[in-house]
Amino acid sequence: MPLFGAIMFAAIFVEFQYIWNSVWRSYMYAMFGSLFICMALLVFVVSELSIIQCYFQLQCGNYEWQWRSFILGASGGIFVGLYSIYYMVCIAKMDMLAGELIYFVYAALGTYSMSVMCGMISWCASWHFVQGIYCQIRND
Repeated sequence: MPLFGAIMFAAIFVEFQYIWNSVWRSYMYAMFGSLFICMALLVFVVSELSIIQCYFQLQCGNYEWQWRSFILGASGGIFVGLYSIYYMVCIAKMDMLAGELIYFVYAALGTYSMSVMCGMISWCASWHFVQGIYCQIRND
């Protein structure tokens, strides 16, 4: 799971860094086309990793794929949270407790949102994959 989360985070790292700088350093963000492409890439990467993981589970006879599929997608949010902590400590270098608290709350909400979003994308991709392969089976 950590390896898949690292792959997901690597797919969006550069764009995430631009967004984080625009939010916390008051830079102007104007690359919405690039953001759309990055979001589409994230959805594709999460879906493909989820389908691969689900296929290997089903091949080994483990038919309880639902929660593992969700956790696989949600593991990308862990890396977003780790990067948020790194950004606060090393890049932003906040010195006021109130600023750090506000940053931490927004980072936690962003991490949670990212985890739930990627987990749902992963679960939906696995569900469609399982439905697709089991609809092809004929009862003779």
